[in-house]
Amino acid sequence: MLKYCIEKNRKSFLSLLLVLSMAFAMFALPVTAFASESEGAGAKISFSDESIELNKKKSKQLSLNKNGMADDAVISWKSSNKKVASVSSSGKVKAKKVGTAKITATVKGTDIKATCKVKVVHTKTFRVRATGYCNCRRCSGPGHPRTASGRRPKQGRTLAVDRRKIPLGSKIIMKGKTYYAEDTGSAIRGNKIDVYFKSHGRARRYGVKRVTIKVYYKK
Repeated sequence: MLKYCIEKNRKSFLSLLLVLSMAFAMFALPVTAFASESEGAGAKISFSDESIELNKKKSKQLSLNKNGMADDAVISWKSSNKKVASVSSSGKVKAKKVGTAKITATVKGTDIKATCKVKVVHTKTFRVRATGYCNCRRCSGPGHPRTASGRRPKQGRTLAVDRRKIPLGSKIIMKGKTYYAEDTGSAIRGNKIDVYFKSHGRARRYGVKRVTIKVYYKK
């Protein structure tokens, strides 16, 4: 009788193990298949541009490359600073104020992600009349070793501007080179700038030019 009970219990235990194994296989198989389909070996996502510059109040649709991902993979979007740049559920970025933010795209249910740095700027492009000047008495008058911004002028960096149109400290791109609005002048009004040179001869040789400048405002 005792031997019969032991044999019966052993068979019941084995039957229970078999049922549990089958149940585990039924639930585990779909999960494994989904994971394999949505994030295969080497699957990743990446932005077409790792960083972008976007003017304030402008929008841009980010382009995301899905390498090895399933077509139905769901992407979630997040901005590190919504006050600077927000992002929609489809990856469209809207620039709000000057600053930087990181946009992160993540494949839902995985740790696969990519980031894009967004620099929000406030710029204006316009044509100006450019002339040259130096720090001599004829160009700047007596007693002006420093610019209106308090910095010493430097060739290749310093521009004199109308501060009502271009605030001091603004970055200015002219003919592919970077300058800064550091000085003012009684004759500098409206769409006119003065380019600083370290000698009067170079300032005179610069002459008068019509150029296009791109101004980066701080706000």
